[in-house]
Amino acid sequence: MKLNGHWLFPDQMQISQMGFVYCIRDDYMKEIYFGKKSYKGKGRLNMGEESNWKKYLSSSSYVRNMLTNRPHEEFSFITLEEFSTPSGLAFAEVWAITSALCPQRKDCGNVLVPKISYNVKEQFTDRFLERFQRATLFESFDDEKEKQ
Repeated sequence: MKLNGHWLFPDQMQISQMGFVYCIRDDYMKEIYFGKKSYKGKGRLNMGEESNWKKYLSSSSYVRNMLTNRPHEEFSFITLEEFSTPSGLAFAEVWAITSALCPQRKDCGNVLVPKISYNVKEQFTDRFLERFQRATLFESFDDEKEKQ
């Protein structure tokens, strides 16, 4: 299996981090969806164990519908950035959803904005902001596909 699973990211993803914010992009229909994924389980049965992040697609019914009966090659699974704190992870997801104006767009699957109940101290990286812009403008990530 590829080190990062199907996720496009310039570096090897680190499970020592809290998790990552991602954009699933339908490159054919020009639709997007933002989400977050933790590297470790939080449930009663998987607490602290490595999650299914390498194979994870999304818990969203919108994304499941996009992926049904369509080749995954028509999609880009883009990691925008990794975060080391729960607050940074949660805020980055909400920031991506609202900055892309998803609740007002028909081409974005995020119609709800999650609640943040954290004091956020983790700063965004320039890489996060640059990757967000590339993802929302449907710019190519082919250089990272070739590295996989």
